[in-house]
Amino acid sequence: MSKTIINDFNLNLATSGLLVVFLMLGLAYIYLVNTSVFLVNERRQNEEAISEVEAKLAVVETQYLAKMATIDKTLALSLGFVEASKDSSFVYRDKIIVDRGLSLSR
Repeated sequence: MSKTIINDFNLNLATSGLLVVFLMLGLAYIYLVNTSVFLVNERRQNEEAISEVEAKLAVVETQYLAKMATIDKTLALSLGFVEASKDSSFVYRDKIIVDRGLSLSR
């Protein structure tokens, strides 16, 4: 009699263990499916936001290029710029000067 009780107990324990395992697997499956659906939806929303930002960027780039086309020599002269003289000279240094901090502290 005690062997059948022990066998029944082991069988019930094994059945309960399998039931708990299948229940955990089912919950894990539901969680993972919901998470993947949520992430797919989030990705779609992010792609829409990216396309909106790219459209706004294209408009700003077009405005920038249109303004760049209006800049010419007459505009620069009207804003107070002067032409560089033809005999402009540039300074070149042969040795590299090491920066020692502020120029007043030398």
